[in-house]
Amino acid sequence: MMTEPTVPPRGSRPLVAAQVVRVLRHELALLGDTARMDQLLKIADQLLSRAATDDELPVRRATGPAADLTALVAQELGEVHTDDSGHPQEDPTTSFESAQPPSVSEADLLTAFRRHAPHTRPRAVQDVRRLSGGFSKETARARVIDEEGNGTDVVIRKIAPGRRADGLRPEYDVVSFVAGSGIPVPHPLWFDEDGLGSPAFATTALPGRTVGNVWGWTQSPSLRLVRDLARAMGTLHSLDPGGLADAPLPPLSSQDDHLAAIDEREEVLQTIWLTGDAYRPVFARVLDWLRKNAPQDGAARVLIHGDFALHNALVADDRLTGLLDWERSHIGNPSEDLAYLKPSIDQADAWDDFVEEYRKAGGPPVNTRDLAYFTVWQDLWRGVSSYRIRAKFVAEPTQLSDAIAGLLMSPRFLARAARGLPQGTHTTSDRRPAGC
Repeated sequence: MMTEPTVPPRGSRPLVAAQVVRVLRHELALLGDTARMDQLLKIADQLLSRAATDDELPVRRATGPAADLTALVAQELGEVHTDDSGHPQEDPTTSFESAQPPSVSEADLLTAFRRHAPHTRPRAVQDVRRLSGGFSKETARARVIDEEGNGTDVVIRKIAPGRRADGLRPEYDVVSFVAGSGIPVPHPLWFDEDGLGSPAFATTALPGRTVGNVWGWTQSPSLRLVRDLARAMGTLHSLDPGGLADAPLPPLSSQDDHLAAIDEREEVLQTIWLTGDAYRPVFARVLDWLRKNAPQDGAARVLIHGDFALHNALVADDRLTGLLDWERSHIGNPSEDLAYLKPSIDQADAWDDFVEEYRKAGGPPVNTRDLAYFTVWQDLWRGVSSYRIRAKFVAEPTQLSDAIAGLLMSPRFLARAARGLPQGTHTTSDRRPAGC
């Protein structure tokens, strides 16, 4: 879902609301149609409400220390939108398409296709448009016209400005590795190191549309689709990863791997935290629980998608047609993928059916203890990544996507991580972390 953006040097924080107004003015100047204007206004309401909540944090803290974790979350995060209803619903914050144009031109793409795929006899590239979703990669769709006038739809994945580039080639390699397994993934076409201004790769476009977002379903789920998802995950976890040369992320399987990953998440926060920054004591509590409950060695080592969720699944005629965005894939514990998708399967009341199909497809037995750990880990990981984007946005309010990820997603992920802790951890904190 996200790699780490570059955050400007630390200094005093401006008011969040003022930065929201700046980026909204910029985006409004680019819009040209009423429907997208209405969608942007809905997002603006959410952004301004969250900005006001964050700017009022000193007032809430002045009431005194929180009595328990639930009170601490309320004090630090204020009111956070939840996704517990189970009712399919659209969320404009996950589907808004920015009016900013793609950073790749038709001419540059034509040059790339002629260099890397001359057998396709490309004559022209048309209809290049930016796709919604994703914060670490820019994704665009285009049509390549051959010498006979036949068109083929393709998708371009490109490093977004300010994001790390080291994981894109391994992502392409993973897609190539999985392509022959029976799992529906795009067909890889080519990888280019710098011809488009930054690393990029092209794949075929797959039919279908997403039926959910990072929070759950956007249309009523079917048991047939749930079983398709289970078979795809089970097949993935049955593959022998020995033939894969590299993956975008390092392994996450041993207890030492987990403790190192937790340390890495804390280090990300330490690089951006200032005294009194929002959410800090909640992050500290969740990180502490994860350290004390990191899985023991011995779990199956499988290829993990890392972002196996509805927003990365294409569906047509109620069947799974594509599994996208492999940027977080790595060797790890199968419970990691299971834990991320489980809330959506629970919304469909179909977990038992899912597990049955998953096991039939070759998935290993489900470990409930590891599942509980990764439920918290998944939200903490994404909470930290989106919080870093929040810091970047507050310092440089130029991208609406940064505002959405940073202001709206970071408190929501963190609140879910805190709610995932066992009830016994909801006790009074002995002390607040230094600087909070």
